Amino acid sequence: FTTDGSDPREAWTDNALGTAYTAPIDLNQSLTVKARTLEAGEWSALNEVSFLVGIPASFSNLIVSELNYHPPTVEEGREFIELLNISNGTIDLGGATFSAGIAFTFPQNTTLPAGGRLLVVRDAAAFTAAEQTQIVGVFENESGLSNSGERIALVDLSGLTIFDFSYADDSPWPTSPDGDGPSLTLIDPSGSPNLSDPSAWRPSSFSFGTPGGSDSTIFSGDPLADDNGNGISNLVEYVAGTEFTPGFISSGGQSFFTLTFNQNLSADDFIVSVESSVDLVTWTTDPVVDSSINDGSGSAILTWRTLNPVDVSVPRQFLRVRVTAR
Repeated sequence: FTTDGSDPREAWTDNALGTAYTAPIDLNQSLTVKARTLEAGEWSALNEVSFLVGIPASFSNLIVSELNYHPPTVEEGREFIELLNISNGTIDLGGATFSAGIAFTFPQNTTLPAGGRLLVVRDAAAFTAAEQTQIVGVFENESGLSNSGERIALVDLSGLTIFDFSYADDSPWPTSPDGDGPSLTLIDPSGSPNLSDPSAWRPSSFSFGTPGGSDSTIFSGDPLADDNGNGISNLVEYVAGTEFTPGFISSGGQSFFTLTFNQNLSADDFIVSVESSVDLVTWTTDPVVDSSINDGSGSAILTWRTLNPVDVSVPRQFLRVRVTAR
């Protein structure tokens, strides 16, 4: 038998790496065993089996955490898929294969520690030296990821699904990752979100994303205090900035009340929403995001608008920003 990938018949004949079987093989790492039997000068057919030693990658411990599917023009080589180990132990991705999206199979003994990240990229030369330390391979398909969205699926060594989802480049998906610079970033990887849900994703804070790392931040301090005395609590300022601008927009011959502010894209520990009311007593969550513009400094300029137009039947409308812990 052999464990180096060679044919034991050739290895034995060449008096090289073939080993006669005399006792059970000690498996201290993932490997592939190839074996034949020699009897009366005749070799049997080749038997081959791969053994995975340790905890295999699965849907419960591995997730896509970042996706750069459409970098700006002339930066196409910076396409990447980032995977994150969301478990408390080391896992083995050896033999796992992308069955949809890109073409790539993880080499044997590809391990990832708890909280570790790894990258599969389109062109390793397009990444910095620090980023290259996280790269485990290059897309085997030259076309890379689809700029308009597609299905991405990963199966383990035995063919079981690890993840299977589809992304898109138009609303309700974040649109700035579609050629404007940011990557598509998963908001709460440890919560095992639905990868096909657009609300589970956001643009990265800065261009090209954070391959091999994270741009997510954590709030610290007294959330209800107003340390700088500007009338806005520390928590609201952390999530939504200091400028809240009311206004109106026209659509279909009707006018809608709007509220514009800068949302901190890295504030994944909180959820920001806008609520509306006509009496300051009953509040509803029907306002919708009318536009989102990445300002290049880690924030998105969001304009929310009321669902109902301003007319005589609704003499007054109010909007408020709500911040809740994720």
